Amino acid sequence: MSRRRSRLAALASIAALSLTAGAEAQTRFRRPYDSSAGITAGYDTNGAAAGCADYACRDNCYDNHTGTDFGVPMDTPIVAGAAGTVVTVTTGCPDIGYNCSPCGSQCGNHVRIRHADGSESLYCHMRSGGMTVSVGDTVACGQQIGLSATSGCSTGPHVHFGYYPHGGWTADCPFSGACGGPISVWTEQGAYGSIPGTACECAPSAEVCNGRDDDCDGEVDEGGVCCTPSDEVCNGRDDDCDGEVDEGGVCDPPPDPDASVPPFGDPDASVTEGDDAGVRPGLDAGGGVPPRIDAGRAPSRGVQGSCGCRVGARERGRASSFGLGLALLALLLARRRVRPRR
Repeated sequence: MSRRRSRLAALASIAALSLTAGAEAQTRFRRPYDSSAGITAGYDTNGAAAGCADYACRDNCYDNHTGTDFGVPMDTPIVAGAAGTVVTVTTGCPDIGYNCSPCGSQCGNHVRIRHADGSESLYCHMRSGGMTVSVGDTVACGQQIGLSATSGCSTGPHVHFGYYPHGGWTADCPFSGACGGPISVWTEQGAYGSIPGTACECAPSAEVCNGRDDDCDGEVDEGGVCCTPSDEVCNGRDDDCDGEVDEGGVCDPPPDPDASVPPFGDPDASVTEGDDAGVRPGLDAGGGVPPRIDAGRAPSRGVQGSCGCRVGARERGRASSFGLGLALLALLLARRRVRPRR
C-alpha cells in the first residue's frame, strides 16, 4: 500500500472514531406520552421532492412533513422526551384548529426544549391552558409539560414530535432505517410499525435503593444499597451487609455436650475414713511426700477431686494427737515451775 493510501486510511479511521464518539454523546429520547397510541404520520425523508417516504422508505407519511405524529386523544399528558431546558412556550391558539391554520406557525400551542448535546425537541398542537412549564425551566426526562389537543394546523387530536439536531428550524428524522438516519435517536425504537419505548436515557449517578439502575450498569439496586445491617444468622443471606453470606460460623453445628472431657476424678466420690487414718495431709505414713497422683497411683479414699482439698479421718486423728502432746508438755512445764524449794 502506498504512503498516500496509508494516510487516507488513517484519516478515514479517525473520522469514523469521531462519528462514533459523537453518536455516543447524542441525546436519545423516549416517546412523549405514556399511552399506547400509535404513529399516524411519519417524517418525510424526501424533503422537498414530490411524494413522501418514511424512515423505512414506505408511505406512512405525507409530503413535506417535518416530524412524527402520534395519535393521542385530547388531554393526554405530554412529557419531555429527554432532560433539558425549556426555550419556547407558545399559547393562545384555539385548542381546536383546522387544516393549514397559521396559529403558532402552524404548530399551535407548543413547547420547545434544548438538550445537553445542543439538539432541540418540539411538541405541537397542545392545549393552551394545559401548559405546566415556562421558558427557562429545567425539565427531566418524562416530566409532564402539558396536555394534548388539536390546535394550529391540525385535523384531529395528536401530538407532533419534531427533532432538530442542531437547533434552529432544520428538522431530521429521529428513526434509523433504509431511508432514515444511520442512528436512531430513540432509546427504544422497536420494529417498523411499533412505537418508541418509554425508557429514558440513563444519566449515571450513585446507586441508591429505589428500584432503578442509577449508575447505568444494567443492574438495579446492586452493591448492597438496600441492605440494613443486622446480626449474621444462618439463612443464606448477607445480614450484616459485608458482602459475605452466613460467615463467622453461624451455620456450624452446636457442640456435643456428651463429647466434653469430664473433670479429673470421680465427682460423686464421698469422704470416708480409711485404714491409714492419722496421716497428716500431704505426707505418707513415713512422713514423706506421697507419690504424684498423675504418676499412676489413684487418689486415696477421702480426697475429693484432684487437688486434695478435703481430708479424711486419718488426717483429723493425726492433728488431734499432735494437739494432745502439746497440752501434756505444757502441763509438765507448769508443775516444774511450782515445785517447792528445799
